This record gives sequence, C-alpha cells and structure tokens, in this order.
Amino acid sequence: MALKRHLGRVDLFDSSKGYGFIKSFDGQRVFVHFSDIVGEGFRTLITGQVVEYEVVSSERGTKAVTVKVLERNNAIEHDTEDKQYWCRKGEQEEEAFIREIVPKIGKRLIIHPGKKSRKTIIDLYDLDRNIEADLKTQTTPFFSAGKYGLNPEFTVTFNHKDYEYYKNNYPNAIIYWWVNWLQLSWGNFKVDPLYGVWEVPFRTLQVMIENRQVPLHEYIHRKDDDVNAKSSYLFDLRHFQRLL
Repeated sequence: MALKRHLGRVDLFDSSKGYGFIKSFDGQRVFVHFSDIVGEGFRTLITGQVVEYEVVSSERGTKAVTVKVLERNNAIEHDTEDKQYWCRKGEQEEEAFIREIVPKIGKRLIIHPGKKSRKTIIDLYDLDRNIEADLKTQTTPFFSAGKYGLNPEFTVTFNHKDYEYYKNNYPNAIIYWWVNWLQLSWGNFKVDPLYGVWEVPFRTLQVMIENRQVPLHEYIHRKDDDVNAKSSYLFDLRHFQRLL
C-alpha cells in the first residue's frame, strides 16, 4: 500500500551534517536525512523550501522519506491542496480587484450579486455588457513552461475543471487575468517582472482548447485527488487583450 504524500516547508537543514527537519502545513515536525531527498542534484535543502514527502517510523521517531522539492516552491504560502483556504483568499482578491483595479481599466465590474446566497457562483458581473465575468490571479510564473514551448514570463494556467464549469454554466463569460510576478527565479529559470490585467472571452479559450492549440499539464501529485483540479491548460498572455 502506497504511503500518503504530505506537503510542508523545510524548517531547518544543516548542510554540513546532512540532516534537518520539515514542518508540515498542519504543524507536524519530522526529521529528514539527505539520503532521503530524491531528484537529480538535490544533496541539501534550503530553509523555507516547500517539499512533498512521505512519513515513516524510525529510531528517531517520525522520519520524512522520498522528499521532493516542489517547483515554484518559494511562492507557495500554504498547502496547495487546501481548497477552502484558497477560496477564502480568492474572495479577498476579488474585493481588492474591484476596489483598486476596476477604476483603472474603464470597466463597470462588480462582485456577482449571487455570491450573497451562493459562494461558489462565478466571481464578477459586467454591468455594461450584462454578462458574467471571472477573475484569475497569478503571482508565480509557470517556470517549466519551456518544456511545452512556451515562455514562462507570459504563461498562465487555466484548470481543466474550470473549462468544464464555464462551458456548462457560463459559456459567454469574460475572463480577467490579474498578474503580478512575486517570484522571478527558480533554479536556472528566470523571468522579468510583469504586472498587468488581461481580458479574454471564455469562448476564445474554449476554441483554443478544443482545437488542441494549448498544452495540458497534468499535476502528478493530484492523481488520486477528487477535490482539486488534476490538470491545467497553459496559455500565453500575449494572445489576450491587455487592459493595464
């Protein structure tokens, strides 16, 4: 039987001794030895890195094994699989977008009135066009986009679950991407700073997806996850209309 995979941050690692500790997002602290770190070139860990691992019993107590440093780790502020947390954060971002950004882009957008009774409804409503709209915020580049032939500086992700949801419920929606790269490098990958807002009709995304014009990235560690999206499409922002 496969062991459960956990997510946590490196709490402390002594590279001279080759061991340290990882603290999971739910607060459990476990021992880690360099021999249990997997991945080519990883002989040490850096405090604050986000890692994925399994836990076994050892003479020291609980021990982390098959430890893998996750891509985009510096920007992960919380367990990426905690959907409720990210939903709450999304609500805060929607309010900030309406308050700070909408006056700058010349749109009459409001928080969707239906959210008062149903939290899961689409984020926004366009008063000028009388259609639904949604907000996507992204603060970390998809650094490995190069393997799909894309430039990570301009690559954004769109969940397959969202594609199905909009297609069935809001096919005429407008999607807004609010992008601000807070992390500019990961390993050997680097991007320039990028900040702005882009607009695209969902139908444009749908056509690109159904014509197989965009790659689909599978999240390996979510194969058995029935809550979070298991895959995302990768889009180049330069195909959208820039508003800010």
